[in-house]
Order: sequence, then structure tokens, then C-alpha cells
Amino acid sequence: MNIKNLFKRRNAMKLHQIIIDVPEGYEIDQDERSEDRMTIQFKKIEKPKAVPDYAIKSGIFIIKGDQVYIPDEWGNRPADGVLLATPHWFIAIDRQAPDKCMEWSGARDWARARKIYGRQCDLFDRYQGLHIFDNLEEINASLKAIGGDIIPGEWHWTKDEVKMNPRCAFVVNMNYGRVSFNSKDNYYCVRAVSAFPRF
Repeated sequence: MNIKNLFKRRNAMKLHQIIIDVPEGYEIDQDERSEDRMTIQFKKIEKPKAVPDYAIKSGIFIIKGDQVYIPDEWGNRPADGVLLATPHWFIAIDRQAPDKCMEWSGARDWARARKIYGRQCDLFDRYQGLHIFDNLEEINASLKAIGGDIIPGEWHWTKDEVKMNPRCAFVVNMNYGRVSFNSKDNYYCVRAVSAFPRF
């Protein structure tokens, strides 16, 4: 085909703008296009069911608003964070950290200013920190799925002060699962993590 004929053919094509209203509760599944035809198929959006409070067992869940969902059912949708449920505590891991560098009192003030499910929050303690470390792979996979930032393998403040040295607080290393302590005025990576009683 020479350039002149190609130019004529392009000019003969008409561009059309098509506006499609997707029915509520549906999304576009696939479309097939040819030169003169376009076929669109819709599929019903399967909404995940929230897990009621009484049915939350120990494990990892997705937080969206005041509801929690099973990660496999939630899929790759955006959400607010991840919930680690233990027999006596909930640990809420926000999608993003408030700040990467915070000294101990600032980190504690941040955590205590929050309420989740109407319960007062605080930083996690060193034992809960190790529980986070034990479940880190699954927590980070859930954070990635909702478009969040993973928990880095760095030191994180706990709410536990060192009784023999009140100027220090305990920290948990999320890389090796070690517990140590450091001066409260040092800056460490602080993840947006809040712990609060289950009942």
C-alpha cells in the first residue's frame, strides 16, 4: 500500500467517543474490539463479608473503616491497614507510617492519641513486638496487597520502659527478632502500629 492510499484510509476512519454506564455492583470484565464492533461484558463485584467481632480469632485480617476482613477474600483492594489478633490484644498496623524517625515520647504520644474500635491505643510491648516479628511475612504480604508499605527490618520502639534505667525504653528489631533497649531521645524507625486490649 502506498503512502497516498494509507492517508486516504486513515482519513476515512471516524473516531467515536463511547460513554458506558457501568451498572452499580458490576465492573467491566473484558471487552472485545474489531474494526466496526465492540463487545463489553460485565461481571458482578463480589463484595467480601466483614468478620463480626465475636468471630475474630487469632490471626491476620484487613482493616477497612470499622470492619475487618479475611485477607484472601479482600484481595488487592486498597484498605486502611492490617490487624494482628492475639487472644488478648489487637495490634493495628496502618497502611503507612506516620514518620520514619521518632524519639520514644513522640512515638508514644502518637499512639496514645489514637482510638480504634473505640479503644484507647498505645505502642505495642516487647512481647507483642516479637509476635509481630513471628508473623512478619504474612503481615507484609497483606500490606503489599492493600497498597501499603511493608514493615522494614529495623528497630521499633515499644511502650516498655527499662525499670533499672528510666531514661531508656525497649526496642524490637524486625530484622532479627531481637529485643534491646536504648536511650529514649534516640530516633528509630517507628511503624504506625497501635496495640489495644481485645475486650
